[in-house]
Amino acid sequence: DDVAYSSLGRIFQHLVALDCELLLDTDTSDGINSIRLDDDVAQCLIPQLQLFLDFVSTSNDTIFTLLLQFFDRYLIDLPRVVAVQFIYFFSSSLTHSNVETFIGFLLAKMLNDSDSDRSRCNAALYIESLIVHARYVDDKFAILAVDYVSDFANCYALHIRNEAPERLRMDVKMHSVYYFAVQCIAYI
Repeated sequence: DDVAYSSLGRIFQHLVALDCELLLDTDTSDGINSIRLDDDVAQCLIPQLQLFLDFVSTSNDTIFTLLLQFFDRYLIDLPRVVAVQFIYFFSSSLTHSNVETFIGFLLAKMLNDSDSDRSRCNAALYIESLIVHARYVDDKFAILAVDYVSDFANCYALHIRNEAPERLRMDVKMHSVYYFAVQCIAYI
C-alpha cells in the first residue's frame, strides 16, 4: 500500500509540476505582460492527464481519498495551476458521494483556523466552483454547504463588530477568508 501511495504521489507531483510550467509570462512589444501557453509542456501534460483520468475513472473510492490527500499536500496553495484541479472536478462528477466528500473536505479546510489563510481562501474558491459546476450536487446538499459558508461569514462579521470593531479599519488582507466566503455565497 505504501508503494502504491508513493508511486501515485510521484505521478501526481509530476502532473502538478508540468501544470505549473504550462503558462508563461511574456512581454509584448508595448511592454505589457501577457500569458501564453507553452505548447511543449501542453503536448506532454495532456496525454498524461488523460491517462490519469482514465485510471481514476476505473478505480474505487480509495483512490478518491488518496486524491484528497494529494490535493491538500500538493495543490491547494499553488497559484499557477490551471489544469490539474480538473482531476478533482472530474473525479467528483463520477459519484454523488465523491462530490459530497470533496465539498466536506473543502468546508473543513475553510473553517479550520489552524490552516493558512491562503488555503482557506482557496478552499472557498473550490467550493463555489464545485457546487456550481459539478454534475451530481444534490440541491439539499448544496444548500447545506452554502448554509455552512454563510454561517461562518455571519459569525465572523458579528465577532469582529462586537469584539474588535477597530480591526474593521485594519488591512483588508486580514479579513480575506471572510471576503472569499462572501464571494463563494454570491457566486453560488
